[in-house]
Amino acid sequence: MSKKLLILMSVVSCFTVGIALSGSGWCADTVSLHGATTTQKSVIDPGREALQKASGITLEIVGSTTGAGLEDLIGGKCDIAMAAEALPDAIASLKAVSTAVAVPDTLKEFVVGAPRLVIIVHKENPVARLSSDQLKGLLTGTIGNWKEVGGPDKPVVVIAAPLGTGTRKVPQKKIMGGGEFAPGTIDSETPAKQVEYIALTPEGIAIVAETLFAKSPHKASARIVEGPDISLQLTLITKGEPSGNSKKVIDFYTGPGKK
Repeated sequence: MSKKLLILMSVVSCFTVGIALSGSGWCADTVSLHGATTTQKSVIDPGREALQKASGITLEIVGSTTGAGLEDLIGGKCDIAMAAEALPDAIASLKAVSTAVAVPDTLKEFVVGAPRLVIIVHKENPVARLSSDQLKGLLTGTIGNWKEVGGPDKPVVVIAAPLGTGTRKVPQKKIMGGGEFAPGTIDSETPAKQVEYIALTPEGIAIVAETLFAKSPHKASARIVEGPDISLQLTLITKGEPSGNSKKVIDFYTGPGKK
C-alpha cells in the first residue's frame, strides 16, 4: 500500500471518528460549544488561546442563545452547551423556544463565571442612577417617559435581550417580578446587538453583561447607569459526565480559565 493512500485513509478515518464523537465533525481534538454569546464572549473566547496551548484542543464555537445551545446539545449537534443561567432556568429557556425537545435527566452543569449585569443608556441621556422600582417601571412600561426619572422629555425605548437568553430572564425574575417587557420593546438578535442599538437610540435602555459591554465596539456611544446589583450565572452543560477532550475543556474553564 502506498504512503499517499495510507495518509488518505488516516484523514478519512479521523473525519469519520470526528463526526461520531462530536457534533462539529472534525477530528477528536476538536470540541464544539454552542449557545449563549454572553458566556462565549465573557469566558470562552478569552481563554481559548490558553486552552489550545495547554491541551492542543481546538474549539468550534457557535454563538446563539442559551435555549438554542441546549437544544443543539440534546440533538447531538455539539459537545457542550453554553448557558448564561443555571441549569433549571436554561431548561426553561429551551422550552420557551422549543416545546418539542425531550429534555434528558442526565444533563450536568458547570459554573464558569458570574458577571455583573449593568444598565446602559445612550451617552446623551443624563440619568445617573435608577432604583429597583424605577428600573422595573422603565422595563415594564409603567414609566413611559424619561422625565419621570429625571431624564429628558422623551419616550422610553426598551431594548431587550433575545428570547431564550439568561440576560433577558434574569432581569425579568430579579427586577420585574416575572412581568413582561413594555409594549413596543425591541428584541435584539443577540445580547451584543443591544449595545449597538443603544448607541443608535437616544431614548433606549438595556441590561447587558458588564464584560460584554466592555468588549463592545459601540460602547463609546453608550454609558452605564448605576442601579441594583444583578448578576448572571454562566455555565457549561453536558449530557452526562464529561469525558475525554470535553472533560479537559470543562476542567480548564472551571479551573484556570474560570472568570
